Amino acid sequence: MLARIARDLYGLAVPAMRDGYDVVDDVIWNGTFHGRFAERAYALRIFSKHIREVQETVPPKRLLVFDPSLGWAPLCAFLSVPIPVEEPFPHINDTKAFHHHVHQQIAWNVLWLGGGAAIGIASISTLAWLAWRTWRPQRRSPTRSRQFG
Repeated sequence: MLARIARDLYGLAVPAMRDGYDVVDDVIWNGTFHGRFAERAYALRIFSKHIREVQETVPPKRLLVFDPSLGWAPLCAFLSVPIPVEEPFPHINDTKAFHHHVHQQIAWNVLWLGGGAAIGIASISTLAWLAWRTWRPQRRSPTRSRQFG
């Protein structure tokens, strides 16, 4: 529930991300995992079943089950190409890099939303102050013409 609220708020700042989240919800969470992704055992069973189905369907000569931590060797062997000697294997989408990117996006969007909210609040406050100054009842200054005594 809280995640959905956060996602919807985030989607206000970045509509394309909201659309992407909607696709993931429809296809993966509610489609593949039948709305039960949070149930770890069920999700792992569905995932393992999918892996088995792929391995049973795709001919072994055309399927590489790849572990990126192993680097170039298995990929290059599968593709029958030499290992690039002067090119290190890219680790640009590992868990650490992914989390860093997500945190950067969230921080940027919080700043963007916060800045917009601050400008909105300042604008409304200024308009309210101007309206108050314009339409407030005028104070009467005490008349000096009255003399007591």
